[in-house]
Amino acid sequence: MFSWVVGILGGFGTLILVWVLFPVVATFFGGLLLEDLAKTLEFSHYPNDLPGRDLTLGGGIVAGLQFTVVAITANLFGLLVYALLLTTVIFAPLAPVVFYLVNGYLLGREYFDMVALRHMNRDAARKLREANKGRVWRAGAVVAFLFTSHSLILWR
Repeated sequence: MFSWVVGILGGFGTLILVWVLFPVVATFFGGLLLEDLAKTLEFSHYPNDLPGRDLTLGGGIVAGLQFTVVAITANLFGLLVYALLLTTVIFAPLAPVVFYLVNGYLLGREYFDMVALRHMNRDAARKLREANKGRVWRAGAVVAFLFTSHSLILWR
């Protein structure tokens, strides 16, 4: 009986972790593959602008790993907040809000940096991101919502 309960809880916990960490994992692997797409879009939509610098494979891996560490840390902290919110019926509906706040920030930051670092150094990109933090967060929240709504549609 105990092993059955542990199996059910473990499976449920795994589903929750996959749902929470899916945007992070998808962004990490997408970041490794999007360099060619960025070049193509810049060339076709902005032919008169200076082309962006290619991110080296090593630089892309380092940036991706840095983002992954920050994102996993933020999401693990978020899991603690989700667990606390879910212990009360009154605050339980706030758990998705926390999820979109955390992942909206993370995904907006990552995708912004992915493009900005093709055209400026890390410090200038950080300053520009800070100057536009509301817009960056909203764009990231949309991406997080699209990631999770896709997974919710698949579960139906």
